[in-house]
Amino acid sequence: DLTEGSTLTEEVSTSNQNEHAPPMFGRRVVYSREEVLSTDLWMATSSWKDVDRTAGDNRYATAAAVSERYFSAADVAILCTGENFPDALSATPLARVAGGPLLLTRRDSVPAETVAELDRLGVGEVVIIGGTGAVSSAVADTLDDDYIVSRIDGIDRYETSAEIARAIAAILPAGFGANRAFFARGDAFPDALAIGPVAASAYAPVLLVRTDSVPESIASVVDELDIQTGAIAGGTSAVSDA
Repeated sequence: DLTEGSTLTEEVSTSNQNEHAPPMFGRRVVYSREEVLSTDLWMATSSWKDVDRTAGDNRYATAAAVSERYFSAADVAILCTGENFPDALSATPLARVAGGPLLLTRRDSVPAETVAELDRLGVGEVVIIGGTGAVSSAVADTLDDDYIVSRIDGIDRYETSAEIARAIAAILPAGFGANRAFFARGDAFPDALAIGPVAASAYAPVLLVRTDSVPESIASVVDELDIQTGAIAGGTSAVSDA
């Protein structure tokens, strides 16, 4: 029974070592209690609705601003090209499972905003998503001076999404295997973009498919990870009945 000006923040922030003080989103209070990978949420709202914006001068600065708003520190950051969409869409659940932000880079150079955010976060590890055609070796070499750098990639966007799924499965504790997945077309971004937060909250990968066929790399990872259930994002014009 919450009212405007409630002292919920003070009351819950010290109630349990596994509980976190609620972040504020406008007039809304969100409080989470986490036990391993199980999360309960409580939310209270008022009739007031504030509209807020997180933004930067460009896509790289915006990604850094989002990271700054929601992360005070992080051990790992996921780094994707800001010049094309598939890798970042598949990497959203990986960032959630790894507990770090998703930041953007140019193919051949790391934007100053991204460098500054990595430094602010105190990151120790940077995971590059995509091959050298997306994020060049020069970027990896630059980062290697200050961070432990690894790369997750495949021969195309489909295989890269499969490799990300394997990485998610490797991070999850025993008993939380990636036995479910979300599927979206890999040649357009809206459906995978919309399903990303849902997949992330479910600790499940976003696997990319073609409109009329399932790439071999995707079929293989579905078998390998013993994925039992899934949801397709989009209508039959995006991912066909076949």
